[in-house]
Amino acid sequence: MIKFLRLTFLRPVERFLAQWISVSTEPSAFVRERIRLGDTTNFLKQLKRESLSSVCLRLQFPLKHANCTSSDCLLSCGRPSVHRADEVNAKAWAAFAVVVVAALGATVGPAASEEAAPDGIEIVDVPLIAWVTSRAHALADSLVNFTTADGRTEQFREFIEKLATLDRTRAAELAKDLHYQLVEIDEDGKKYLVASDDSGSGRDPTIVINTAPARDIILEAPHVPFEFGTAEQAVILLRDLDGVAALVSGAHRCASKSFTACDGKTEVCTPGTQRQFPDSDAGHNTRTLFHTAHLVLADHWNKAIVVSLHGMGDDNDGLRTSLIISDGARAEDLDRTHPATKLRVAMEDVAAPGKVVSCNLLADEQHEAPPLCGFTNIQDRNVNGDADECRDSVDQGTGRFIHMEQDKILRKPYAQNWSHIEDDAFAKRLIEAFKSVVPANP
Repeated sequence: MIKFLRLTFLRPVERFLAQWISVSTEPSAFVRERIRLGDTTNFLKQLKRESLSSVCLRLQFPLKHANCTSSDCLLSCGRPSVHRADEVNAKAWAAFAVVVVAALGATVGPAASEEAAPDGIEIVDVPLIAWVTSRAHALADSLVNFTTADGRTEQFREFIEKLATLDRTRAAELAKDLHYQLVEIDEDGKKYLVASDDSGSGRDPTIVINTAPARDIILEAPHVPFEFGTAEQAVILLRDLDGVAALVSGAHRCASKSFTACDGKTEVCTPGTQRQFPDSDAGHNTRTLFHTAHLVLADHWNKAIVVSLHGMGDDNDGLRTSLIISDGARAEDLDRTHPATKLRVAMEDVAAPGKVVSCNLLADEQHEAPPLCGFTNIQDRNVNGDADECRDSVDQGTGRFIHMEQDKILRKPYAQNWSHIEDDAFAKRLIEAFKSVVPANP
């Protein structure tokens, strides 16, 4: 009966709501994180896990009563502050949430499949992108620090090793100890193992393993949810390139109030003031589980190209730039042999509002693009062979790294129209370019 209700009532209603509520481009929007094409499991788990007033805040509906903790509070939320959602009826949405929780109670289970894999890994019938992008994220300024115990880091390292070698049984055992959810998703005949933080904290990364890859490429999105569209892009590139793995950060890069020991400064979390990177910034702290996963994946597939996907603000100073590509090293790629440079050349005439430029081509300096080349990115430094990835940048790289900074217009289709991404000219051209740069395995 419950399964019947999910399939005939909840799924159509949630799909309707997912389109009815315009997806926010703000990283903290609960709608964007949670409602993804009928992801009933994730949606209901969150409602059951948090107090309704907390859900109200995650929806970004301002509370009318400071001490509200009941469903009455949720029903008294004001109008939402999320972008492009002026027509949302907050009371109707909240009433739907309360009815759903009351109706299903403790029966929350797999999104559309009650079946369990033979080795105990949950099978879910949800689009891969929907599942990955609906994972929880610790929000900005929500954590005192981002410290991870050494024992957990070592156990997590073994977990990623077992995922990489497809040792499902041991991976499932470790997932339980680590408070990670491990599921398998079959999309168009391709099977993916997806591991995500199930502790309720939203701190730690999501890992996607392609069980039968055809191209040696790893996609990483270290600044989710801050740089919108990059999580969807990582999964789309993994799927369409038939790559080996994708890695998506958990916590917002500004989640922690403490700072990393690694070099580099930024105004991202403190506009107008240059400060060290927060230790929750996965691209700038060597002691995160994101970086641990990166180390294992990059070592296991030691010939793979590692792509780090980023978002930048619109560059409207002088000649506009939409995409900045770098191999992570400071030296010019004189012979144009590195995959990053080849990608830049392959994207020469792409239809974009601004230019596509490279940090490793002297000829591109004329465009005076923002200096966003990934020189302080620790995944870049690791792949490029840096002896001290926390403090030293590299002059000469290995050619295994591609750092991409993309403006909002390029990322918007991934965030808001990923189910029809094949219609986007830039996205199509990017896939074609990557295929020419990173050939399929023989």
